[in-house]
Amino acid sequence: MNYFNKLLISILLVGLSFSMCSTAHAEFVRVSDLGFQKFVNQCNAAMSLSGQERINIGGEPISDDMYDSYLCGVGGRNSGVIAVFFVNKEGYVSKINLATKYQDSSVELNRKVLFACLNVIGLTTDEIQTLFQYGTELSTVWGSKINRRVIVEMSMEKNYGDPHVIIQIKAYDR
Repeated sequence: MNYFNKLLISILLVGLSFSMCSTAHAEFVRVSDLGFQKFVNQCNAAMSLSGQERINIGGEPISDDMYDSYLCGVGGRNSGVIAVFFVNKEGYVSKINLATKYQDSSVELNRKVLFACLNVIGLTTDEIQTLFQYGTELSTVWGSKINRRVIVEMSMEKNYGDPHVIIQIKAYDR
């Protein structure tokens, strides 16, 4: 099994484990009211302001009963970010997983992709700062413009050699 397949399996397993955790009495809702293509286009526009590479869509989605999962890449093979966009059957982005090797250039690019996604979701600069003020593995903030709670979960995985940073963005209605 090549490196890319191992990393993809790791991302999907982490995504499933995050999905099993829930917030008490809150309903999971989509992170964005934008369709997948428009979301990616706006992220690319936001990242072009900082001179970063684009989110490249990897082809046809992987479908299941709940989501169409789009595998995307940003940057190069050894210092890039893998992004998986989980799109509900109505066509809206429901959750996002980002993964990269734990090395300086990759982590920096991952941070820029993360911030672009959070901006496109509709969080204000103050709300994004609130998410990261304590540097914890689980951060949450109420998005005043989007009327939902955005949760960012981060983990370090070391399943296949090099350590990887895995980030999941999801939202709840409370």
